[in-house]
Amino acid sequence: MLQSDPTAAYGCLTLPNLESCQGYSGKVTPTMLRDVDNPYNTYRHAGLPPGPISNPGQRAVEAVVVPASTDYLSSSRPAKAVTPSAELSASTKPQFAKS
Repeated sequence: MLQSDPTAAYGCLTLPNLESCQGYSGKVTPTMLRDVDNPYNTYRHAGLPPGPISNPGQRAVEAVVVPASTDYLSSSRPAKAVTPSAELSASTKPQFAKS
């Protein structure tokens, strides 16, 4: 099971009449995560939700199509962690060019 809170929340946005979604204020509740009637609830339904729960914005699409030209490296980190960026040094660039 995927068990993703945002999928259950999205179900409440698309199906607000579900009993577990009554009074939904943007915060996922244990009742929402137990709801088998919410087709987007990946705690109760195996596999991916029946449809996308989000779409990228225009600026995100443009950034992929025409990426900025930089020497920055980045990585994915936990939400509250600091995400450092760094430029490649002259000695490091050849190593990245080989990979």
